[in-house]
Amino acid sequence: MVTLEERRTQALGDFRAGRYEEAAAQFAAIAAVSDSDTDWFNLITSSALAKQFNVAEGTFNMLHPRIVARVEE
Repeated sequence: MVTLEERRTQALGDFRAGRYEEAAAQFAAIAAVSDSDTDWFNLITSSALAKQFNVAEGTFNMLHPRIVARVEE
């Protein structure tokens, strides 16, 4: 079984290699089970670079209020 950290490493490798669609798919699976803002940010970034703008925008719109609330605390 692949750990979450191993999956992150693979996704980051895909991202660095310019395989944005693969990275976005990996980060979508990671973000679904993670509460890390970094995982969600990575999903937004890789989705945008993969030209999956609806995914990037939807994820940003979902994440933005959460980040704003943390900054205002």
